[in-house]
Amino acid sequence: MKQYIFNFQSLNDYKVEIDCIKKEINRHSKSVLVQIYCVGLDKEDALSIARITRESLCNCFVVCSSSCDVIVDGTIKDVGSVASITRFDNSKIDTHYTELIPGHEIKEGDKFGRTITSNKDKIKCILFFITPGQVQSYKFIQAMGNHLKDIKFVGAGTDDSSSSFLLCNDKISKSASVAIILKGDRLKSELNTILGWKPIGRSLSITSAKNNRVYEIDNKPAEVLYEYYIGSDKESLATDSQVFPLIFKRGGNEIARVSNKVHSDGSISFLTDVYEGESVRLGYGDIDTMAQETCSAIDKLTRFQPDSIFLFPCISRKTYLKEDMEHEIKPFEKLAPTVGFLSQCEISSDCGSMNTLNAAYLTLGLKELSSKDAKKPLEPTPFYVSPNAKRTSKLMHFMSKVTSELELANQELEKSSRIDFLTGVLNRKAFNTHLDYELSKSSRYRTNSSLIIMDIDFFKKVNDNCGHLVGDKVLQVVSQIVSSEIRESDVFARYGGEEFILFLPETSIIDAKEIAERIRGAIEERTIGSSTSDYPAVTCSFGVSAVISSDNISTLVKRADDALYTAKNNGRNRVEVCA
Repeated sequence: MKQYIFNFQSLNDYKVEIDCIKKEINRHSKSVLVQIYCVGLDKEDALSIARITRESLCNCFVVCSSSCDVIVDGTIKDVGSVASITRFDNSKIDTHYTELIPGHEIKEGDKFGRTITSNKDKIKCILFFITPGQVQSYKFIQAMGNHLKDIKFVGAGTDDSSSSFLLCNDKISKSASVAIILKGDRLKSELNTILGWKPIGRSLSITSAKNNRVYEIDNKPAEVLYEYYIGSDKESLATDSQVFPLIFKRGGNEIARVSNKVHSDGSISFLTDVYEGESVRLGYGDIDTMAQETCSAIDKLTRFQPDSIFLFPCISRKTYLKEDMEHEIKPFEKLAPTVGFLSQCEISSDCGSMNTLNAAYLTLGLKELSSKDAKKPLEPTPFYVSPNAKRTSKLMHFMSKVTSELELANQELEKSSRIDFLTGVLNRKAFNTHLDYELSKSSRYRTNSSLIIMDIDFFKKVNDNCGHLVGDKVLQVVSQIVSSEIRESDVFARYGGEEFILFLPETSIIDAKEIAERIRGAIEERTIGSSTSDYPAVTCSFGVSAVISSDNISTLVKRADDALYTAKNNGRNRVEVCA
C-alpha cells in the first residue's frame, strides 16, 4: 500500500501529476482509490478529473467532494484542491453511490445499509461521504447505521454551499452519498474520535424544535438564550454560537451540535439533528482535553504504524482554534502521508453505534500488512499547545469549576425547596406539583388512581406530654414506616403538621384501602413493639378517595380529607373510604 498526495490548481496541473505516477501505480496495484477534496472546482471540472483519472489508472475508483477547506502537508488550505491516491497492493475496493431525494432519506438509508451488508464478507472499513446541506442526512445515516453495527465506519459531510457536490466515478449530484468499501485479509485500520468539548452551565431543555432547527430553549427563543449566555449582539451571534455548541448525551455517548444559521424569527439551525425534549448544556472547547485526546490518537497511530492517515475535523474547530488548529494536524503528518478536509458533520462507529457528530475530529489510519518487511517503530510525536491556547484553557478551567460549584449549590437549594427537612419526604408544594402531573396523566390514559390522607392520632398530646423533640421523632418514625410499605411509583409527602398524604397511581380504591390498612397496622405494631423512652406508641387514621376524571387537586384532596374526619369521628386508628 502506498499513498500519493499532491495539490493542484487546474486540470492541466492534475494531468501532469497523474502522468508522473501512473506507470508506478499501474505496475503494482490491485486496486486504486482516488479521492479529490476540492475548494472552488465546479461539477464540469470534477467530471473531467474523473475521466482523466480513469483513462490513466487501472482498477481505479474516483470520489470527488466539494469541501470547506482541505488538509495537506500538515496544513489547512482554503484554496485549491488536493488529490489523494491510495494504491492497494492486496486489498479490494467497492463503491456504492446513492443520489438522495429530499423526503426519502430514511427509505434510501435503509436500502443503502441492506445493500452493503448483503455482501459484507471481509469488509474491514467503510469510508463514507454525504452532502448534508441538501437533505436531512442524519435520517439517512440513522437508517443506514441500523445495518452496519459491526462494521468500522468513518465519514464526513461535504460543504453545504449552493455549489456543493459529490462525485463517484461518472456520477455526480448536489445531493448524494458515497460509500467506499475496503476489503482484504491484510488490510488493517485504526479509527479515533476526538471531541474535547465540555458542557458548562445548567441543564437546558429543547422546548420547541423541528429536524435540525431549534425554535425555543427553556420556552425562550433560541437566539435570546445564546445572546444571554454568550453576550453576543445580533451581528456576531451567527459566528459566536458556532464555538459554543449544544452538548448532550444520546445513546450513552456525549455529542455536540454546532449552529450554522440564525434566523430572523429567533430560531437557530444546527448542522444536524436536535430533538424536542432533549436536555442540553452549552459547551466550550477545553484545550487540555483536546490536547489529551489528540495525543491519545497520535499514540495509538504511532503503535499502529499506518501507511496513510485520513483526517476529518469539524469546521467549527477552525472557527474556535483559528491558527492553533494546525497543531492538531501537523503531528499526524510525521507518522504517515496525511490528507483530509474540514467537514460539516462527522460520522463514526467508534463509540459502538453509528453517530452523526459535530465539533468532532476523526482520524483514520490504514495499512496493508506485508510479509516482506517489518516497519521501523515510529517515534512518539510531541503535541504543541500555544501560550494563547494555554491561557484560554486556564480561564475556561476556572469558569468550569466555578460553574460546577454553583450547580451543586443550586441542586442542594432545589432539593431543600422540595423536601420536608424533618422527615426527608416531599413537602406539600412538591407533592402538589407531582399530583397535578399525575392527575393529568390519569385523565389522559384513563387509569385508576387513588389518594390517601393520614393523620397521627392525638399528636397534640404527644407534644404536650413528651415535648416537641419527641413529637419530631414520632413524625420521623411514622414517615419511615410508610416509606417502607409503598412502591417507588407512589408519591408520599408530609402535608402539614402531623398530616401525611400518599398518591397511588394505577391503584383502584379497593387496593388503596388494603394498602392503607396495611400501613395502619404496621404503624400500630411497630410503634407498640419498639416504643421506648425515645417516643411513645401511636396510631393513625386514614381517609381514602379514588380519582375521578373531573378531579383537580382541591376536589380530590377534599374527598379524602372528608373520609379522614369520618375515621376520626368513628373512633380513630381506622380507615374510611369516601363514598
